[in-house]
Amino acid sequence: GAVDKLLPAPSDEPFSLPDIMVALDDARMRLDMPAGPVGLKLDGRGNLAGGFRGRLAAVAPRMAASGCAATGLSAYVALSTARRRPALKGPVRLAALDCADRGIALARANLAVDVALNEALDGWRGQSGVTASSGRYGADRLDGVHGTVAFDGNRARTQGRLDLGADAVSAAGLGG
Repeated sequence: GAVDKLLPAPSDEPFSLPDIMVALDDARMRLDMPAGPVGLKLDGRGNLAGGFRGRLAAVAPRMAASGCAATGLSAYVALSTARRRPALKGPVRLAALDCADRGIALARANLAVDVALNEALDGWRGQSGVTASSGRYGADRLDGVHGTVAFDGNRARTQGRLDLGADAVSAAGLGG
């Protein structure tokens, strides 16, 4: 069928979730983005503008953007809406992240995300628990990474607080 018939008429208003009731059982989609393909599966019920509750599963074998590449991405999160604002909570995992030109790498990372988006979906606020088997910045290396990150931002800028620890550190010729 044609999805265009379900979409609102074009306008200059910012995006917001429509005020419609939906019931989705095993809704699947492949999303081809410039960074790479993403497979999505969604189950849920409720009004998209407020009261929707569901589960979103996402997988991406490889995504690349801005000189960084991530492999083995997956997420299985609870998705809900309130006042046209979506919230996601649950595990996000990646096998590896490599930003070679910046000297940044991360291996076997697990994030326990809890994030809320704004109505236009272009701003976010939240926190996440973080674990990774290893991380590298240039010649500096962390093994057994664990901690938390809190963030608040939008497409132009995101800032936050990072509280990390590691089981082993090798930095500036020192180890511990």
